[in-house]
Formats: sequence, structure tokens, C-alpha cells
Amino acid sequence: QGQFCAMFGFSLAVTVATLSARSQKPNIIFNLVDDNGWAGVGYNNPYVTTPTLDALAKGGLTLTAHYVYQYCAPTRGSFLTGRYPFRLAATRANFIPWTLPDGTHLGYAMLPKKLKAAGYRSVHIGKWHQGIYTPEYTPVGRGFDESYGFLEGGEDHNKSTTFGNWCKRGEVDLSVGKAGGPTGDAPYPYTWSTCEWVPAPGVALHNFFDNTSVDIHGYNPFSTSSFPNDEGCRALCENRIDCAGYSWRANDTGSTNYHRCFLVSLAGNGKPEADFLSARCNRKKVSSQSNDPQAGATTIAAVGDNGTYTGILFSNQATAVVREHATRFEDQPLFMYFAMHDTHAPLEAPWEYVAPFAEQYPTDQPRAIFYGMLSFVDATVKNLTTALKETGMWDNTLYVWTNDNGSPVSVGGSNHPLRGGKGSDWEGGTRVPTFVTGGLLPASQIGKTHDGVIHICDWHVTILKLAGVDPTVGEPNAPAPLDGIDAWPFVSGTSETSSRKEIIYSHRMFSFANVSKKACYNVSTPEGRKCITGTVMRNGWKLVVGPIMQNSWFGWFSPNVTTPINKSSPVLTDPACLPGTPCLFNLNESITEHDDVAGQNPDVVASMLSWFDEIAKEYHPPMENPPVDLDGYCAAVNDNFNFVGPWQRVPVADLINQYAQ
Repeated sequence: QGQFCAMFGFSLAVTVATLSARSQKPNIIFNLVDDNGWAGVGYNNPYVTTPTLDALAKGGLTLTAHYVYQYCAPTRGSFLTGRYPFRLAATRANFIPWTLPDGTHLGYAMLPKKLKAAGYRSVHIGKWHQGIYTPEYTPVGRGFDESYGFLEGGEDHNKSTTFGNWCKRGEVDLSVGKAGGPTGDAPYPYTWSTCEWVPAPGVALHNFFDNTSVDIHGYNPFSTSSFPNDEGCRALCENRIDCAGYSWRANDTGSTNYHRCFLVSLAGNGKPEADFLSARCNRKKVSSQSNDPQAGATTIAAVGDNGTYTGILFSNQATAVVREHATRFEDQPLFMYFAMHDTHAPLEAPWEYVAPFAEQYPTDQPRAIFYGMLSFVDATVKNLTTALKETGMWDNTLYVWTNDNGSPVSVGGSNHPLRGGKGSDWEGGTRVPTFVTGGLLPASQIGKTHDGVIHICDWHVTILKLAGVDPTVGEPNAPAPLDGIDAWPFVSGTSETSSRKEIIYSHRMFSFANVSKKACYNVSTPEGRKCITGTVMRNGWKLVVGPIMQNSWFGWFSPNVTTPINKSSPVLTDPACLPGTPCLFNLNESITEHDDVAGQNPDVVASMLSWFDEIAKEYHPPMENPPVDLDGYCAAVNDNFNFVGPWQRVPVADLINQYAQ
């Protein structure tokens, strides 16, 4: 009897332990690679070497119809918000230049913020590219507990200097973010300046915010609504790093500038007028111990880390987070958004990864370096998955490996045999290699390849469902509903087919049109007739409403020594699917898009165009970029040890709403 009780007790303990392990919320690793392309993995390309990726795909579930946007920021925003890219401001200009006071709509609650309800520790590593001009737009501001990486959309891999060099000083983009800082209550993000106001009577300081005039450099980034008093104008100045003063025109009720706020970052030279109330700011630094009530999440410059190949920094950080999590946060699930910068331009990699290919392709340096970058990606994934296995976290982890868009064929890479590349709606720009692995993947799915359709926005919903969180909760101010669907039934094998039957690749409405559809395909909207380009797919039928570029196929590597193309080459710039003659492809028959079958299927074209027109009635982001704010951006760089960072405390729109009449 005693032996039976002992055996029963042991059996019960094992059962309880097993149930407890199964009831734990899963760890989620979402590994997004940059510009890798369809043929950027060994299992799609015999010329590249990616043994780790090949083995993980073979030991997991390979997805061959996984879709993203044609370039960087919209894909990332789609994953983080669960929306189609066409609903995001990033589709307008990819948030370029970085001096734009813009970012993914704050009404969309991003994935890490929603995962807080399930107790997740959320960590961002690598590229951000979702807006930076206020703390709210940074990774920690959007819900991540920790962040290590760069805030903009691209930089030098070795020096961390930004693309564009907007301030002409080689500014650096590399930062560490931690919610509340090391003490939990540190100010954001560095020592903001405060103002001791000095009246400037009879002076109208030149402005940044009046859209009818410019500052002393002829530069005007903003315009605003009316303010009932000078308090709001003063608040706008205090909101911005290095603001030197303001003027508020109050007395002339007949003036077009009545209640207009004039804000400057340098000494103004406006003409003295009696109806201006003006003040200059004597700047006073806030100490690092300040209890400033506007202080928020902390993001600080990663001084000293720049100068190391960023891929190494990010790889080391990812494995360190896993090992730390296993010892310090073992009772808390982990969500890691690992957004690698490889293989994005510039083509750079440590020589040890390039050397084998330099010997193999002595006259084709871009190819050798790009293949070296792919090998580096492979080694990084090996290090991360090894850490997950060694710490025991792998068994309760879902690991998704995917890409943000196709390879840019004018820079380096391959999407063969698909048509086009990064920056186009062809399959080569939007269909990317993807696999799912980890201990959470059911054994029945190991080694399988599925061609069911999945869009990257579906992972937002899928991950939240796995975490036990309602994806629709916590977004009272979202401008558009969720587009993502739960892909887990398909991924886990409980459903044999994907429930997603359609995709909106893009739907761009950023210019007005005349009534003729010869100049552009256009439809009527409440704001007027607008030109539209875009691509949609339903039940395998893909409609392309152009013009669309990159109208070709580019082989196993492009550019190459026999086809030295660049961004101006006709093979990239000659358009296809012109207005009035949209293209139709049957992806069920072929994914290479060689055969336009629009002429043989007029009814399908008409039906698809009807749907395309209906989409115009749904939410789209504003047509115009906000004016750039170079002075504000560079003031932050100047104050932050030459590192990039936000330059306003809160979005200007919030202050306008607070103070405007």
C-alpha cells in the first residue's frame, strides 16, 4: 500500500508538473530579417550557405505564401499593430527623412503594450523605424520594457552613423531603452532644458508654426491652430529641445494671424509690432534627478557601443536577454522582437563571413559581401536558438523567422524566381521566406511545407491569442479596425488550410486626380477624386493597378558583373500595368507572374476592381507628410552627445488639443 501511495504521489506530481508547464504562457521570439529576399536562404538558393536556417526550417514548419509590405517601416508597423500597411502613415514615405515629426499612429496599441495584460516581459532589439520625434513613438514608449538598437530606418553597420547625415555631423543612432530607467523613475531621455522666460516686448520673433511665413533661414516645418492665450504657445516652446523663444499675436482680431503662435529655435528678427507678446528662453538644464512630471520612459545614447559591427551587438544582446531571462525572469513569459539590420544596405559584414565568398567570387564584391551577411544572419540565429535550448526555454517557445520585404535588386540580393524586388508589389517584393519552429510547434507540423496564405499582420492577432489576450481590447482611439486573423489553427495543424483568402498588398491614395482615368486610376472620395495605385489578391487572383516598376526577373544575384543595373536602369524604371490596363495573375497556377491573364478574364478584373474601389472608402493615412523639423532634430543630436533622439516631449497635436480654442 505504501509503495502504491508513493507511486501514486510520484505520478500525480509528474502530472501536475506537466499540466503546469503546458499552462505556462509561451515565449515568443519574432525574428525579422532586413532585405533578405526570397532566395536569401539555402533552402531556396543553392548558392548561399545557411545551414542553421535550413535545419530549423526542416525541423519546423515552412511557409511559402507569407506576405509583407514592399518595404521596411510599413511591414514592421503591420506586425506591431495588426493592420494592413495601407492604413499606416509609413506607406506615404517610409518615414524618410528621419527629421519628419511623424510615426505610426498612437491610437494603435502595439503588441508589447497589449501583452502587458498577460504579464509578458517585452524586449526590442535592433531596428525600430516606427517614428522617434517624441518619447511616445520610441520602443519603450510603445510598450517594450527594454530596447537596444537604433531608432531610425538605416545606418552604417560598422559605425552606427545614420543614413542622410541630416545634421552634417555624422550623427549616430544607437540607444538603450528601459521603462522608467535604471531606477524606474528616471527622466526622459536625457537632460531636457527648461526655460526661465525673459520678456521681449515689441519684438515679433520669426516663427516655425505660422504656415504663411518662415524663420530667418527660410525654413518652416509646422503650422498650428489658434490658441486662446500665450500659455499654449509657451508650452509648445517648452515641449521642444533648444527652443529659444515664442511670440503670440493676440490683439488684432481681424488678422489672419490672430491667436497665432510663433515659435523659434534661434534668435528671431521679426519686426516689432505692438500686438505681439514675445518672450525669450534662458535655458536651464534639468538635472538627472529631476522629478519633472512630464518625464517618461528613458532612452539613452549607447555611447561607446558605436564602432562595433551592429549585428554583433544585437546578436550578443539577444543571447544575453535569453540567458538573463532564464535566471531572473523564469516565472514571466518573454516576447522578443529581434529586428536584425542585416542584410540591409550598406553591404558590410565581418571579413570572416565574407572571406569564403570573396575567394569564390573574386570579381563580384557585392555578391561576396551579401552572401557573407547571409552567413552572419545564420550564425546569429544559431547563437540565439542555442541559448534558448541551453536555458531550457526552447520547449515552451514559438520562434518565427521571417523578412520585412524582398531584396533590393539594384543593391544586392535575389528573389529568384519571383518577379521584381523591394519597392514593388510583385511577388519578389512581398512574398518572403518564413518558417516557424520551437517547442511550441506541434510534432505533427515538423518537416512540413505549407502554401496557405499568411500576412504579417496575422502574427499580431495569433501571438495575442496564444497569450490569452483579446486583440481588440485597449485601442479606443484606433483609426481603423484590426485586419489580422488568428493563424494558429493553420500553423498548429488543427486546420488543414489557412482561413486567409485575400490580401491587400497596397492601396496608395496620396494625390488628387482629375476626372480622367488616363493619367491615373482614380475614384471619388469624400475629399475629392484621388489617384490610386495598389495591388490586391483574392482566392489566388492578383490584381495590379499600376504603374508598377521593376517589371522583370533578376536571376540568382543582382546586380551582377554581367547585368550592372542601378536605380535608374530602364529594367527597373519602365512601368507595367498602366492606368486603364490593370494586370491580373493567377497565383494558383504560377507565382512567377509571367502571364498577365486580364484579357482572358474580364469578369474577374471587373470584380476585383470593384473591391479595389471599395477599399478607397476605408481609413487611409493623411495624404501629406508633416513638414520636416531639421532644427528640432539637430538640436536633440547636439544635446545628446551627437546621438539621435526625440526632440519633443509630446506630439504637437496633443498640445494643440489641450490649448486650442
